[in-house]
Amino acid sequence: MVLWGLASAATMLVTTAQQLYILRLLLGIFEAGFFPGVILYLSYWFPSYMRGRVTGTLLLATLVAPILGGPISGIIMESMNGVSGLAGWRWLFLLEAVPIIFIGIACFLLLCDKPEQAHWLSTDEKALHQELMAHDKATLDPDAVNPHSGQAIFSALIDPKVYVLAFLYFSSALGTYAFNFWLPTTIQKLGVSSITHISLYAMIPFTCAALGMMLIGRSSDLRRERRMHYCISILFGAAMLSLSTLSTSLPLSLALLGGAAFGFSGAIIVCWAIPATYLKGKSAPAGIALVSSLGSLCGFAAPSIIGLARELTGKDHAGMYAISLIMVIAALCMLTLMPKHALAVGKPD
Repeated sequence: MVLWGLASAATMLVTTAQQLYILRLLLGIFEAGFFPGVILYLSYWFPSYMRGRVTGTLLLATLVAPILGGPISGIIMESMNGVSGLAGWRWLFLLEAVPIIFIGIACFLLLCDKPEQAHWLSTDEKALHQELMAHDKATLDPDAVNPHSGQAIFSALIDPKVYVLAFLYFSSALGTYAFNFWLPTTIQKLGVSSITHISLYAMIPFTCAALGMMLIGRSSDLRRERRMHYCISILFGAAMLSLSTLSTSLPLSLALLGGAAFGFSGAIIVCWAIPATYLKGKSAPAGIALVSSLGSLCGFAAPSIIGLARELTGKDHAGMYAISLIMVIAALCMLTLMPKHALAVGKPD
């Protein structure tokens, strides 16, 4: 976090495209270990039947950022433009990066690796937690091997379902990237020109995405079910994303994009509740990192797919249809390649 904060802050000094490429590459490298590390970290603290809700709570941060950060960013860019001779976008990178550096230091000082190291838990509470986690682990994977062994890493690399999980995450996150790219353009084309106003309107669909994370993640946990929750969510998101291209009304467009965000944000939550349960002890660290790394290629793929589809068809909306089709394929992959027994969720006593 400290390193990516520094890399983000350094972006304010960029003057050439090459410098931007280098800093963005460094930013990606520094950020890469965070998300899979947190997913693995949460698996040490929470049993399988709580991970949908827990992952949803974690990923709410990705929505709080645009909901609160969007308007703040717009205000910084417009109100601080020219202050001390600096453009508004330079102030934006500096002011929004500094808190990350301090949070990174705070995490190092305040967080402990595992529950048994937590000073705020009593001895009885630690024992109860170990009992709950042991029961959950035995239910899911009684023959688990050392997750840090060479066997475990090799197991993750050759496990075809790791790559299926990566595609499931890639497809749902692809919808998120398309949504992020499409939303400001849609609002602007419908007559809103102010950056601040665009950010305020964008809060509506981002709020819908937050509801999708909370409600779908909770429903998936309570029903001990992942497959159909993922499929219904991502298909609904794909349908709403496609329909949004047909609207010429700002309120209707925001409603349709909100529905799309609700769907594929819920799908992401369900998707990330699966690896720590399915991969379990034998390949969890390497498997989760591989799923995250391969799935994150959507950041490169989304603009490429949108651009290629536009070039081939000559239509601006073709990219949204292509991404929606990929999400439909992901739903079919979940149904055909991830059997129910592979996604078993432990039940509390």
